[in-house]
Amino acid sequence: MVIAFSSAREDSGAPSPGQGIVADGVEMVYGKGREATVALSGCSFVVEPGSWASVIGPSGCGKSTLLRILANLVESTGGAVSASAG
Repeated sequence: MVIAFSSAREDSGAPSPGQGIVADGVEMVYGKGREATVALSGCSFVVEPGSWASVIGPSGCGKSTLLRILANLVESTGGAVSASAG
């Protein structure tokens, strides 16, 4: 999976914690034991306010799972996601 970013901001400073969308080590595992399916593992990124991101990848790589986690429709099995208006 590739997450592509573009910023409308002119400064190139690092984002402050808690601004925009921050994903830190997000993972999602469906099932348990030998039946477990890893949908996402170690997904980390920051999308600053005023910028955009695209999630690109082949079928079955976890794009929709990531978007469902970001929309707070499902809870990830690991890591953290935070969002604010900045």
